[in-house]
Amino acid sequence: LSYSVAALPLALFIPSFYSDELGLPLAAVGFAIAASRALDVLIDPVVGVLSDRVRTRFGRRKPWILLGAPLLLFAVWRLFVPGERGTVSITYLLLWTGALFVGFTLVDLPYKAWGAELSDAYDERSRVAAVREGFGFAGQIGLLLLLLILGRRGIRATDAQLHAIAVAIVWLTPLLLAVTLAGVREPPPRLSAERALGTWEGLALVARNPAFMRMIGSVLFFVSGVVIQGTLHRLVLTHVIGAPDLFPPMIFFENVATLLCVPLWLRVSDRVGKHRAVALAALWLAAFSLPLPFLGAGTGGWLVALIVIRGSSFASILFLANSMAADVVDADLVASGQQRTGLFFAVWGMMIKLAVALGVVMGTVGPAAFGFEPSAASQSAGARLALRAVYGWVPAALMAVGATFLWNFPITRQRQAALRAAIEAQRRPHSA
Repeated sequence: LSYSVAALPLALFIPSFYSDELGLPLAAVGFAIAASRALDVLIDPVVGVLSDRVRTRFGRRKPWILLGAPLLLFAVWRLFVPGERGTVSITYLLLWTGALFVGFTLVDLPYKAWGAELSDAYDERSRVAAVREGFGFAGQIGLLLLLLILGRRGIRATDAQLHAIAVAIVWLTPLLLAVTLAGVREPPPRLSAERALGTWEGLALVARNPAFMRMIGSVLFFVSGVVIQGTLHRLVLTHVIGAPDLFPPMIFFENVATLLCVPLWLRVSDRVGKHRAVALAALWLAAFSLPLPFLGAGTGGWLVALIVIRGSSFASILFLANSMAADVVDADLVASGQQRTGLFFAVWGMMIKLAVALGVVMGTVGPAAFGFEPSAASQSAGARLALRAVYGWVPAALMAVGATFLWNFPITRQRQAALRAAIEAQRRPHSA
């Protein structure tokens, strides 16, 4: 409900705030955010392996969450509440974005692995992920309500809005984290092999899991496409539509649509399977992104409508993809005899972060290559056209390509049931 909110401003606020209001070059901001992912990507497999292997009286996942929370909250404050224009550099942005990503990894990766282990059932996993992601969206809706309230009181400056977001995250996260750690059980490991695989051996086995590799391919396209649009929302509203005040209500209604459509996408998944539900959601998002480049000044209502309609597919892409990742771990469990959920979610997280970095780079460098610079006094027609094309058509193409990875995905409901039966057969000798 609170910690997932920390990731939202990284795409929606930070690129435009640091370039448009703090005066840093747009392309340099994009590269700094992408570069800060490098250390994070190296840390992911280490955290994943350690959260699988290290066992304490408090469990395998909880200690890492407790370790990462202070770093996450401190980095949120420094990144969201920086100095004034002229006192903040690209190095500052690189340092604190990197710290935020590392803290987020220490919290998010064990948290997602923990959630994946709460149930063994194909459809129940979808519901576990749906509830978790639903609370994440509820937190984002609460955040956007806060921004709307600030706007009605005349507080529309981005620095004041980011300050309010930081205060909310820093106060709420420790309280809700305490409830989570104290009140939710952590299941014991299902199987235990005689010899633990090394990190590189484990990664090699992950790479030989064809279902997981197809998921990684889809994630690379899906996430980068979504991040491109998130990065450019505010810039398009400001420099193309001419209505920057529409930003908070647009994102608010987009999140409401996402939350309301969770039951719908669960029903679609029950009928056609998770993999095809995710592919259909990606194609839905692509279809409603295609008209975006045709919008111009004074068409804010149309932009909001298209963003809200296309955003209704996020529910499927986010929670069903996480549920599919838990199913893929079952195939590895049968092959290796080890429960390495943390390692798989580490690789999963690495690819998401690389996709986020790729999306930020494409969303910033693409328009900049054609002369678009937010801090410039005026923009040429060609620069604005490039901004609109990168905003609408590039994500549409990425989502369509990503859908092809999942349409004939090998782990169906029937295949997952067979994997669970094989795991139970392996478990019986251990329990005996």
